[in-house]
Amino acid sequence: MESARLSNERRATYPIVDYGFPVLICLLLSGGFTLLNYYLYQQGFASKILLYLGEKSLLTYHGNPPRLENMGFANPPLPHFFTLLIRNPFVASAIVGSIIATSMMMALYRVHQEKKISRSLFIFLFLYVALSPLSLFTFSQQMPTALLIGLLLLIYHHLYLYCQQGISYNLFMFGLLSALVFLTEFQAVLLIFIFTFSLVCNAFCDKPLMGLSIVFTGLFPVVFFAVSWCYLNWLFLGDPFHFISYWSSALEPLLSFPEKMIHSQTAYGALLTSFRLCYENAFLLLPYYLFIVWMIISPKFMKTIECVTGSILIAPFFLLYIQLFTNFVELNQFFFLIFVVSAVSIRIHLHDQLKGTIFSALFTCSMGVSLCMSFWLPFHHPSSEEKIFAEFLLGNETNGNLDNYRNLIDELHPNGKILLDDTVNYPLVFIVNDPQRFVLPYEYEFDMVLSFPAQFIRYLVVSDLSSIDAVQGRYPMATNGYVPDFSLLGQFGNLFLYEVSKSADHPLTPHVHSYWPVFKG
Repeated sequence: MESARLSNERRATYPIVDYGFPVLICLLLSGGFTLLNYYLYQQGFASKILLYLGEKSLLTYHGNPPRLENMGFANPPLPHFFTLLIRNPFVASAIVGSIIATSMMMALYRVHQEKKISRSLFIFLFLYVALSPLSLFTFSQQMPTALLIGLLLLIYHHLYLYCQQGISYNLFMFGLLSALVFLTEFQAVLLIFIFTFSLVCNAFCDKPLMGLSIVFTGLFPVVFFAVSWCYLNWLFLGDPFHFISYWSSALEPLLSFPEKMIHSQTAYGALLTSFRLCYENAFLLLPYYLFIVWMIISPKFMKTIECVTGSILIAPFFLLYIQLFTNFVELNQFFFLIFVVSAVSIRIHLHDQLKGTIFSALFTCSMGVSLCMSFWLPFHHPSSEEKIFAEFLLGNETNGNLDNYRNLIDELHPNGKILLDDTVNYPLVFIVNDPQRFVLPYEYEFDMVLSFPAQFIRYLVVSDLSSIDAVQGRYPMATNGYVPDFSLLGQFGNLFLYEVSKSADHPLTPHVHSYWPVFKG
């Protein structure tokens, strides 16, 4: 009777441990990340990707005209979906990041309870997720990368389960998750082909039909979504592959230090840059390097498991190479967390093959070194967003990345239209929070206003990123202080603010007058 009573009590407490505690942690993290994001924004900092997502959501609801296309059929839709649903990029990123961080912490707790990792390794990993500046920055401010990390960890999990158990459910989940990877970051879809063919590398020899079924099940969802996305681009934008070129140009101004991209425009140059970046962050990636050495000197495992492990080890470096080659990469330290989580996933899923005390001790030590470097690195890259984020976390005085935009806004009169290219200057649209004041490239009248700006608008904003700023492309002397019929009000970082000259003749046509109020000089 006593044992039955204890069993019932234990069974009654499991729902609290399994559901209540994770929900509580998730709510606390969501609130903490949200408050942190708002505090940083008030202090003058927000990651560029959050400003980008926020501006697209703002245009979707309040643009001129408001329309769903403003979210961007050319951009990966999953991060946009959460921002559109919640209508606030800071809250959306906080909620998504808290869910992923909570899931990782609970997974670590359970594998520790199952004796798959040691207590010291569990402490290092828990601190990595909960306190590391790189992790906090990723979960609170970098929703696309946080989503990608969470999806990759789930993909690794189902890959190993399928190899060990052969249950088709895990293969189906792998295919479904691969489609979500494409909807999160386009270039990451190439990893799915590596994972899929690592599963069938031996199946074709012994069971060709089984190999074909693996290929179809693993690749069909991502191929279906990719083709559907091409169709939407063709239907709304006239070019089925428009998202490839547009996403490249959209992310170019998101780079923290794009000067490092100069030598990565070729396949060979991207390869050299990838090796250089991995070398520069060697101590952060120490657990990853340890597994590469282990794969070389380890005894033979089950062939399929070995192939999958090799594909997981190749995946982070291949993703870095593809992003560099396609000019998509954000050269920040938080990207290299993908290397670390890949190594940790292998360590957990292959715990039976890695019971040796020497390897376990080496891996634990490497995680300790990597954890220390995750606190040290953000303070030694002066151009990165992580440095500003970490300085604010410590309460140090530092300049935010929004100062130039806010200084420019202080020079604007409350009335008057503003012409700019939001491909580059999207933070300005988000901070002003009034899309009706702007004339943007997606609007039908943009080309007409760009040709005769003095007749329709009061202000003109130009960025010196001439390769992607349409206004700068039309007026190449703007960065030298000259735009016809406009006077330079000031330079704010890489932004140049012009106001129409008092002497400029600006009669408004009836068509334009129907959209915009008459400007009174």
